[in-house]
Amino acid sequence: ERMLACSGSKTVNALSIFLQACYETGGKHAVPGQCFFPAPSVDSVLLRMDRLENRFPFPQHVRVLIRRIFTQRRKQLGSLIKNENSAIQEVMLSWLKRQNLCPTIRPEKITGLQWTDLARCLSEESYSFNFCCLRMQPLSRNTFCISYRSHRGKDHYDRPWAHP
Repeated sequence: ERMLACSGSKTVNALSIFLQACYETGGKHAVPGQCFFPAPSVDSVLLRMDRLENRFPFPQHVRVLIRRIFTQRRKQLGSLIKNENSAIQEVMLSWLKRQNLCPTIRPEKITGLQWTDLARCLSEESYSFNFCCLRMQPLSRNTFCISYRSHRGKDHYDRPWAHP
């Protein structure tokens, strides 16, 4: 049921979003427990899944983000975005605005196509930490302050770093 969950239902999860972006689900067939040895204590189902021609495999960094969002599924997306770094926050907030979604929306209410659009936005921006400027400034004998600016020229980050 969770693999086949549609947006808007309480059972939708990250796995159902990823599967529906790549596969069309066909019929399902119950398989009795006595077909297995030892017999499981759960019901089994055989599920038909046909690969879509226009499938969209989510990039790894986006899958991690969506899984993290769905671990706190009852929270509003706007409050979940605040836990991300500023570059991802900026993209997600502009994505919400472009999709006409309110920040108070919960993750299960977002459609698969909207998640795919977010993945494309995050992939286009290439948030795999491409830096155009990296500077190490010594603070003491073995401590440095690392500063960098993102390739878009917006994010600055200063962090003390101690050399072992």
